[in-house]
Amino acid sequence: MLAAAPQLKIALASIERCQAGFDAKHALFEVAIARFSKMNEGFTIKRFKADWVISWMLENFPPVAQKQGDN
Repeated sequence: MLAAAPQLKIALASIERCQAGFDAKHALFEVAIARFSKMNEGFTIKRFKADWVISWMLENFPPVAQKQGDN
């Protein structure tokens, strides 16, 4: 069992790093949502939905590169 101790320490350290990274990403996500909500104050809900859909589409489906012949 003593040989497994260093591997366990490495695994625990890895889990801690992953958790710290998750916490940092979650905090950034919360900031982004707050800023996005602030930008949309005063607009109708349709505007909010349109902005959300456009940003989601750009995030998940990046624009296709143009062909060299297209200008």
